[in-house]
Amino acid sequence: MSEELKNEQVEEVTDKTTVEEPETKPEPKTVTMTQEELDTLIGREKGRVKNKYADYNDIKAKLDEFTQAEEQRKQSEMTEVEKLQAQLQKFETSAKEAEEAKSKALESANKRLIKSEFKLLASSKDFGVRKDALDDAFVLADLSGVEVDEDGNVSGVQEALETLKKAKGYLFGVSDYVDPSPGQTETKREGSQEQARRKLQDLADNAKRTGRIEDKIKYAAFKKELGL
Repeated sequence: MSEELKNEQVEEVTDKTTVEEPETKPEPKTVTMTQEELDTLIGREKGRVKNKYADYNDIKAKLDEFTQAEEQRKQSEMTEVEKLQAQLQKFETSAKEAEEAKSKALESANKRLIKSEFKLLASSKDFGVRKDALDDAFVLADLSGVEVDEDGNVSGVQEALETLKKAKGYLFGVSDYVDPSPGQTETKREGSQEQARRKLQDLADNAKRTGRIEDKIKYAAFKKELGL
């Protein structure tokens, strides 16, 4: 009985005891190669890396080329736009100058037509403006209502002359503004002096308004003629 108990205790101790075996580590492998083999390996790796980025370099070069070409195209387009703008501005300037020249020529032609029509009608029997007063009558007349149509027909001159005759009667008929000779009535003397005074004032106003030397000369000459 005691022998069996002893055996059981020995087995129990045996079961509880573990034996640790030493860990086996793999032995490091040693690669041996010659210097020539090492250089070959390094060259092969370099070539692989170079081939890997060969496409990238080509793509980058093409992208740079495209970018440069696009920039040149834009610059070329801008140059064309600037040329077109310059040509357009030149055409607009030429058209404007031509229109201004046309307007000036038309205005000058209309003035000549109006003056010719005015003198023709003023010297007619209907109005009888004195020949020596035609230029004065033209200057003093209100021609704002006179017009010239597209066919060159002048209208409004007759109305202007009628208004002028009422305001500047001394311009019409025989000149009698000088002192009358002995035997003329005092009434005519007074009328002549009044007409002369009015004409002198009109010439003075016109010379002051225009500032032209010829108008000033007319005023001075008439003033001298009156002995003033």
